[in-house]
Amino acid sequence: MSAHSVSLVHNKLLVFGDYTNLSSVYAYDFNTEQWQKLNVNYKASRHNATTTVSDMTYVIGRNIGGSGPYLDYIQQFKL
Repeated sequence: MSAHSVSLVHNKLLVFGDYTNLSSVYAYDFNTEQWQKLNVNYKASRHNATTTVSDMTYVIGRNIGGSGPYLDYIQQFKL
């Protein structure tokens, strides 16, 4: 994984994006110590920012190429 962002939700580490596989979404469960690939409606990006507030996780902007285009939207997930 590279150029990704992470957030902690319900004892799981959520990982959004990757440098070469921009649509990657994975969760690491600290209880089972296992990785799981998630199938959510995630719009591919890298170098984004992620935060979780209450039960909602937000993935904010960034890019899909080395020098753009830059994304101006916020994705939200209840995971």
